[in-house]
Amino acid sequence: MGSAQAMVPALQELIRRGYEVVTFGVVDTPGYKVFSGAGFNPKSPNNYGQTTLTQSSMFTCLTIENPDLVLVGIATPDGNSSEKLALGVATATGINTACIIEAWPHLYLENYAKRDFELYKMVDKFMVFDEISKARMIEAGFLADRVVVTGVPTNDQLTVLRGKKKEARREFREKFKIPEAALLFTYAVTMNVKPGEVDIPHDDPRYMGFEESDVVQEFLRSVCEANAARDVRAIIRIKPGRDPEPFIEFARELFPGTLVVGSEHRDGNQIICASDVMVGTTTIMLQTAAFLGVFPVSYMPSLNRPDPQIANTLGVVRALYEEGDLRNLLLDVATGVVNLELAMSRLAQVNLPTNATTKVADCIVSLLA
Repeated sequence: MGSAQAMVPALQELIRRGYEVVTFGVVDTPGYKVFSGAGFNPKSPNNYGQTTLTQSSMFTCLTIENPDLVLVGIATPDGNSSEKLALGVATATGINTACIIEAWPHLYLENYAKRDFELYKMVDKFMVFDEISKARMIEAGFLADRVVVTGVPTNDQLTVLRGKKKEARREFREKFKIPEAALLFTYAVTMNVKPGEVDIPHDDPRYMGFEESDVVQEFLRSVCEANAARDVRAIIRIKPGRDPEPFIEFARELFPGTLVVGSEHRDGNQIICASDVMVGTTTIMLQTAAFLGVFPVSYMPSLNRPDPQIANTLGVVRALYEEGDLRNLLLDVATGVVNLELAMSRLAQVNLPTNATTKVADCIVSLLA
């Protein structure tokens, strides 16, 4: 979904320049919904007489469409995905390719780059967030002349939103009846957790030493304690399209009144603006919160490796690694021991690259020359 969101402003810019743009996805997937919500009429395998998504069906789709360029994001799921299938067919048939990476590429490089390196090394141009991202991509083995620093188009929108943060905060809180004086702690979910099930098998190299289901429950218990000190409200923000029931169950048991927000409110940035503290494990929403001036906390208790997240290692996001650290921090915020404005000022500041939408569109056009 993140890649689709990052693509949308650049695709709209290409249309303004007179280029024909066709968006593609599997019906009802997050990316498909993003394209649809942005005013595109995305196509799916069904539009090309295909009922399933396979290498053969993707070949048929691209043969019928006959594009000059295929733009993809990074693929995280195992097995076939529309990104990997489209990229595989495009590189095999000589179609120009480009890939946009919507954030610092730490987790992609940590968990998926080795798996997909032979495929993605064929991409003609990677468009990345900044020079740090480019350096990490080169260290991972990608060719330097194929990695271009453009910035991410969604960050152009963040720059505008930052100037309207107070208005966005007020609108969201009024909509969900959250008093302005109340502290709002929001947890942004990365995994689709289910009670009693593990997020990732513990023998999987991607297992980081903790279960997000445990982290969510600790968050809610901590909010419950903090609420004894002052009026505290909680939101759990799940990824659109994910099942909210496990989180509703946690909330019902641990902190009744918690707002579980997903598909019915897709604007995650407005949720960030309304919040006082943004909590998560590895979600990109923490990086976004830092850019928007909302205190971001990455909590990964018992992390079993050096922290791979660039935002954490740079000090852009407050990182906590010991069990109980989150509870202590939220209680300190609620009791006034921690001043959020002062805490925010002590985090490292990152300047957003400017004019990313134009730069991405220019890069794509250069491949068509």
